[in-house]
Amino acid sequence: MRLVIMGPPGSGKGTQAETLAEHFKVPHISVGDLLRQEVADETEVGKQIESFLNKGELIPHDIMHQIVAKRLDSPDAENGWILDGYPRDIDQAEFLDQISEPEAVLVIDVPEELSIERISKRRVCEKCHEVYGINVKPKKDGVCDKCGDKLVHRDDDKPEAIKNRLEIYNDETEPLIAYYQPRDIVFKVDGSKDIKTLNKEIISILD
Repeated sequence: MRLVIMGPPGSGKGTQAETLAEHFKVPHISVGDLLRQEVADETEVGKQIESFLNKGELIPHDIMHQIVAKRLDSPDAENGWILDGYPRDIDQAEFLDQISEPEAVLVIDVPEELSIERISKRRVCEKCHEVYGINVKPKKDGVCDKCGDKLVHRDDDKPEAIKNRLEIYNDETEPLIAYYQPRDIVFKVDGSKDIKTLNKEIISILD
């Protein structure tokens, strides 16, 4: 399974991608996590990425292409992958087609108001990047269940950055649906449903 999972910020892409990766026995590749790891490692490219992330802006194509190509070339991605957060525009989609063409594109739709509500309440573990929010709360406030590290409110999850990210999604990412539509590989679902119901629906569609 080579699956691209799309949707506005707060649509639940990451949550669904993790479950689908387990179901299809392929890696969930969160491009956002790859970028943040570069920042955490304080690499040269990570320093460039940090300024873009903090403003909720898209990362330049050359950086994105480099990071994605390297990850898809890993041994665990030989039999498939689930890409979360890439491609985000036509240029990235064309690049992905050159290295590993997707078999399916899943679009999770949610209203803008719900996106903003979900993201503004989201907290992320500084160490392992585990995500908590409206539907998944930590057992102890401000502490990650998984590794015990501190939960933070990322700069790109704050109201001003959220609105900027939604504008970018509407302007540049939604046209991807039209790009993939002629291949008959696009499947749309309602992301406002509860996690388990939505997951069952998605697996039924993709199976």
